[in-house]
Amino acid sequence: MELAASGSFQIFDRANEVQEAHQESDKSPSLHAANFLAAVRQADSSTLNAPILEGHRSTLLCHLGNIAHRTGRTLTCDPETGRILNDPDAMRHWKREYAPGWEPTT
Repeated sequence: MELAASGSFQIFDRANEVQEAHQESDKSPSLHAANFLAAVRQADSSTLNAPILEGHRSTLLCHLGNIAHRTGRTLTCDPETGRILNDPDAMRHWKREYAPGWEPTT
């Protein structure tokens, strides 16, 4: 497989013949990020390619998988919030340390 900087790619067989060619689409990562930033700038979530909650759930699954891998055990999570239950050691990985002045505010 050959991936171009644009996000387009081709799949080759063993004889180096192109079997599939795909062009960058409206759903490519770079265009998706641009769509998200435009919606933030416009303060209009109706222009998003995908709902924010869908993105949150997708990334939460990756984060929980990384935490499970780092702790070496299965995690039990609250199905409503995704928070890890009854595992203080795993919860240490839930947040990050911020440099002074960069802490998020609520």
